[in-house]
Amino acid sequence: MDDTKCQIRDLQRRSRQSPTVEEQHSFQEDIAKLERKKRILRERIFDIEDEIAEKRDRLVEALEKRMQQKTTASPVFTIRWRVI
Repeated sequence: MDDTKCQIRDLQRRSRQSPTVEEQHSFQEDIAKLERKKRILRERIFDIEDEIAEKRDRLVEALEKRMQQKTTASPVFTIRWRVI
């Protein structure tokens, strides 16, 4: 993404310095293509961040379930005794 931003800035600078309208038009078309590419990359980053957040939420839920351990008592054996 940083590379794309640098390319856009470079093309904008070159467009301002170009002597002919045709060159400026060509640079503006290239800039538009790179802007679309940047938007797609940004959307992809947001999608990946959403996936990471979902995985994190699932891990937190799993940890909470593990923390809520249930204990049960069941007799293993019975002792009987009497006093004589």
